[in-house]
Amino acid sequence: RWGGAARGPAVVVGDAAGILDPFSGDGMFEAFTSSEIASEAALDVRRATDWLSMVDRYVVWTDFVRPTCRTHYGGILVALGRWAEAEAELLAAIEGFDDRGYRGDRMFAALRLADLRVRQGRVEEAERLLKGGEWHPTARRLAATIALARGDAPLASELGELCAEGSALADPTC
Repeated sequence: RWGGAARGPAVVVGDAAGILDPFSGDGMFEAFTSSEIASEAALDVRRATDWLSMVDRYVVWTDFVRPTCRTHYGGILVALGRWAEAEAELLAAIEGFDDRGYRGDRMFAALRLADLRVRQGRVEEAERLLKGGEWHPTARRLAATIALARGDAPLASELGELCAEGSALADPTC
């Protein structure tokens, strides 16, 4: 047990990634979330499942780590079309953030749930989930997708331009 944060293989992984302080254990959040983010980018559900189970086994401070990892796991499930599972994970992540007072961080799970709702054709629900997140490029992209689905090409174009504004050219969000 290192710094009260983690124990077991998680310490080795965080140290190998160069984001863990081997004396205090600081950096475990980054180790776990980076692993989930990488799994999401690769759509590697098996590895994401493994990481999520490690959070439960080895991380003491799960009140923020668990919903953050569930957010990325839910994103993988959305992309793979496993919508029922994705919905359960994303709703649990939102609830986890809300229950623990991390209301600002719930937006990242809400954006992924909004993406799911758009894919399901439930655009009104998606719009409600986007409220308050208009600043985020993903919210702008989803709003553009909704506008396009409703046949409002000029609004979709405007929102698409807003999405790309200030984004790096390599950013796949927009």
